[in-house]
Amino acid sequence: MAAFPQAGIAALSNQIVEDGTFAGCPPDYPFKDDNLRMLIRDGKNLVHQLDFCSSYGRADAKIENDAKGNQYVILRYGEGRGTNARHEYLRVYKIGRKLFEFIRIPLSGPAGPTSRWEYSCKLDKPKNGGLIFKMRLNLEGENLENIPSEKLRTISIK
Repeated sequence: MAAFPQAGIAALSNQIVEDGTFAGCPPDYPFKDDNLRMLIRDGKNLVHQLDFCSSYGRADAKIENDAKGNQYVILRYGEGRGTNARHEYLRVYKIGRKLFEFIRIPLSGPAGPTSRWEYSCKLDKPKNGGLIFKMRLNLEGENLENIPSEKLRTISIK
């Protein structure tokens, strides 16, 4: 996995758990262990819950504060199963009375039968608020066929 942006100091905490209600994936989805739930707490109080689907039941989330104290959660999850078939994405949510999804960013995927592409990611927090993702494309393997055209990406969220 690529390095994940480091967490900032936040009063909120998050946890990803299995979702026994199976609400995260479509009803006819065959892999029940892919149903996950992200819990966001302020101390012991649950403030947000997000049900989602992630292949192989693997996901990670970090809470970040920007320079103005706005809080965001960055969720890394995957889609697809099989040999070299998993794609990974980042979803960025602003935390407020509700979770507001800002963006879904492709992070990695297959580039051929035995090759992969992946963006490494550095997170900046400008003084005027928001988050800036600085991403660099890394390639692995031979016979690279399906790769993103952008070797460097900068994505600003405010």
